[in-house]
Amino acid sequence: MRVIEGVNIEYQPVFRFMRSAAMNRERFSQLDSDSKRIDAIKQELRDPTSDWIKIPVPKGRKNSPPFYCLVPRQIAELLPVLDQNGNPIVAESNINNAWKAGRKRAGFIGPEYNRFGCHNLRSVWLSEAQRRKLDPVLMQHLLGHIVDSMNHMRIQQDVNWAITEFRKAWQTQTLATEDDLTKRDLEIETLRAELKNHQAMLLELNKAITAAKTYATLSESYTTRLIELDKKGKIIRTEKGMVDRKKVLKELEQAQDRLLKKTRKRPKQFSPVFSDF
Repeated sequence: MRVIEGVNIEYQPVFRFMRSAAMNRERFSQLDSDSKRIDAIKQELRDPTSDWIKIPVPKGRKNSPPFYCLVPRQIAELLPVLDQNGNPIVAESNINNAWKAGRKRAGFIGPEYNRFGCHNLRSVWLSEAQRRKLDPVLMQHLLGHIVDSMNHMRIQQDVNWAITEFRKAWQTQTLATEDDLTKRDLEIETLRAELKNHQAMLLELNKAITAAKTYATLSESYTTRLIELDKKGKIIRTEKGMVDRKKVLKELEQAQDRLLKKTRKRPKQFSPVFSDF
């Protein structure tokens, strides 16, 4: 955002946090100086799987019930925001003046821009949440607006549900732990081994396909040759397939000779059955 980029670098984390948490300058200054809440946030940041950090907000001056904000991990790590002297930024007037200076550096000069204060960062968050289709009741609760008692109780008690809704809206995932990474590496190695086996099987299959094609080509050539010989009368068809005519005739003559030797009678010519060939 141009205004935040134009703000003094010391105050940029303030407005980045206010924009991400939909928080006004009064609640931010209270949070930045609340060591108890800061310690609770740091404790939650020690969990490497926490991608959304809960920021509790106490009961307001107008008797509004307590609620909480959810901010990304990298935004929660900005707390506490300290000035150049190492003190928390608590003066609301300084926050307001820093915003005006940034607005001027960004080129928004003139009385028509005076109504655009840092409080409008809440409207920026609301527009983004609506665009991402965050649950409407959850949206109002995180803005600090009063919702019905049943929904207020549900959201306050079921923080995991709220975080899940944020993950879906902002399309984020839980940060992986060391065990998750180890499991992932094992799965990758297993998949690589399976891929190697599949590649070897594919190679063998390609060889088999090539051999089958070669056999089919030779078989087709042999069949074509048999058909040509059949047309020329050089082969005959039997129950077992096509065979050479001369070979069959020779075998028949030999059989006839064997039969004649047994009967000691040799006819002058072949029987009509054999002469058909």
